[in-house]
Amino acid sequence: VKDYAQVVHEGNWRAAMAVLGQLSVKLMAGKAYGSDPNSIEIPRFIDALGLHHAKISHDHHPNGETLKTVTKVAASLYKKTPEWAISRVYEKFSRARQREPRSPNPDPVYTYAAGRCFSTSEQISLFTDCMARRFKERISNYYRTPSATSLGMNNWCRALQLILRLNDEAVLYIDQEKAHSLAEHLQLLLDIEIERVQNREKSPGVSGPYKHAMLTIFYLLRFRALYENGGFLADRDTDGATACKIKENLQSTNEGKWRWFTRTAEHDKGQSLQSSLLNFLQSEATSIDLELMLEGEENQGNDE
Repeated sequence: VKDYAQVVHEGNWRAAMAVLGQLSVKLMAGKAYGSDPNSIEIPRFIDALGLHHAKISHDHHPNGETLKTVTKVAASLYKKTPEWAISRVYEKFSRARQREPRSPNPDPVYTYAAGRCFSTSEQISLFTDCMARRFKERISNYYRTPSATSLGMNNWCRALQLILRLNDEAVLYIDQEKAHSLAEHLQLLLDIEIERVQNREKSPGVSGPYKHAMLTIFYLLRFRALYENGGFLADRDTDGATACKIKENLQSTNEGKWRWFTRTAEHDKGQSLQSSLLNFLQSEATSIDLELMLEGEENQGNDE
């Protein structure tokens, strides 16, 4: 970060691009780098990113790949992401929905970035609307395309997890229809992963998409925080059928090679993450279940 800020302020753009590429890789799966308010590096880093972005934007023929990279790195600052980067990500989602209203599909770099920097009502509403549309179309395409092998929704699930984890008020910006729609799509994703094993398209065991779906359901349960949504994904609620199917799916994979253990869960707790998520769905979770789900989030695999 110090090297990048230095070469940008020196106007050495070739070196800046080289260091930026390294930062893009190192910060991709990192913690919230910009979360320390006392870090003296952050303001200089933000300033350097702004200068680099301005330089690229004012070039006669702006390099689209370079703009994506600088936006991706800026989004790694999470809530300290500069406004120009958030605006660019929002614009990409808006254009994707206008261009393909049935299945918005912004570049994965911008889906990655949205999970880390979207926080307002307008931004989160746009993201969840695009995700619900994309999810629905991908499921439909999967069932009508014999050669389809997966839904390709890992990036979207990971981004939604981050939005819900990093923003306490995010659940206020997701309407009931979208929450129920996303829950139903996630339930179908769990079912599809089991079907793939039954069809011998993959070996038995919890897959990356299955892990992503489980953890997205876990964070979507925050929707229950609102009084009027206290029964969300409960048997007695309007989405009771979806809740029952999710629990049946988790129970069916909570055995043998399907059981998902983190290192702590297997050696110290002897409990699978399927069991922990079932406890959350049934409002019977303990601090141990929370610990295991959070550990699972760190071990769910890379984004697609």
